[in-house]
Amino acid sequence: MLEAYKCLDEAQSLDTADRYINCKCAKFMLRNNMVKEAEAMCQQFTRVSRSAYLLLSLVGQHYV
Repeated sequence: MLEAYKCLDEAQSLDTADRYINCKCAKFMLRNNMVKEAEAMCQQFTRVSRSAYLLLSLVGQHYV
C-alpha cells in the first residue's frame, strides 16, 4: 500500500489538476493512515461555494 501511495503521489505531482489521480492518491493516503495529508490533498481540488453552503443548510433544516 505504501508503494502504491508513493507512485500515485509522484504521478499527482506531475499533473496537479487531474482530479482522478488526486482522488486515488488521497484514497491511498487514507489507507496508510495519513489522514491529515489526505485532507490537505482533497482541499486542493474541492471548494465549498456560498450556494453549496446554503443548499446544505436548507437540507439540514428539512430533517430537523
